[in-house]
Amino acid sequence: MTNIAFLGLGAMGSRMAQTLLNQNEQLQVYNRNPEKCEAFKDQAVSIANSPMSAVQDADLIFSMVRDDQASQSIWLDKENGAIHGLKTGAIVIECSTLSIPWITELGKIMQNKGVEFLDAPVSGSLPQAQSGELIFLVGGHSASLQKATPILNKLSSAIHYMGDSGSGMRMKLAVNAWFGIQVLAMAEIIGATSKAGLAVDDVVETLNALPVTSPALKGTAQQIKNQQFTPMFPIELVSKDFDYACNLAKISNAKAPLTELAQDIYQQAKNQGFAKENISAVARLFPHS
Repeated sequence: MTNIAFLGLGAMGSRMAQTLLNQNEQLQVYNRNPEKCEAFKDQAVSIANSPMSAVQDADLIFSMVRDDQASQSIWLDKENGAIHGLKTGAIVIECSTLSIPWITELGKIMQNKGVEFLDAPVSGSLPQAQSGELIFLVGGHSASLQKATPILNKLSSAIHYMGDSGSGMRMKLAVNAWFGIQVLAMAEIIGATSKAGLAVDDVVETLNALPVTSPALKGTAQQIKNQQFTPMFPIELVSKDFDYACNLAKISNAKAPLTELAQDIYQQAKNQGFAKENISAVARLFPHS
């Protein structure tokens, strides 16, 4: 049995950890806010009081936190950072959505520490995390991925190997930007056609029946129509990911006008008080009648 540590028990991390526990994996868990560990107290899991202690005996370590700052704190805290507890030969799997400068630096730190490192952010939301049907986008050594695959299979419906270290994160930022731009377009179209006199129900039904609408976008269109914005991918995280995507374009010397425009619009939605609502709530900027 693989000894697994899981760092970060937020909305996604808690569901991923629970999925592993449901399949009888041995886990040590840690979260910066101890209250989020409460759900695991009555289960066969070891709750650590620091990232360092969580990883000391682990063969494989998952991290799933909200941003660069949280990741840096979990890994590099001078007294209790996980980096100080890693054993040689361990495999670190960073599932958080992070910036390219930070994931590059973290990969170098792990290499110097003598551990194997995979950047493996996921595509999917809360239902997929709970059902073990996430899609992993992985960068790093293929040999490391091969070792980790039996455990990743328990959390996923697919694993896409993207190439060298950092490739998984570059693909994840592209995926999130692509989806976010589509959501903006859908929100605008629903708002504009409504103002032009078309019934929202008819517009959504028609768009969702056509091949131009992706499966993920069909659900978003229904949320916009019904004005149901329960957070699964909250706008504050969408905005953060667009910041990282714009930074990737800048350092890659790539033109990304749509990504930059989307970054600005999601920031507007955040500033107008919709930060905690689902990505579909950006439609509040394009109200339909």
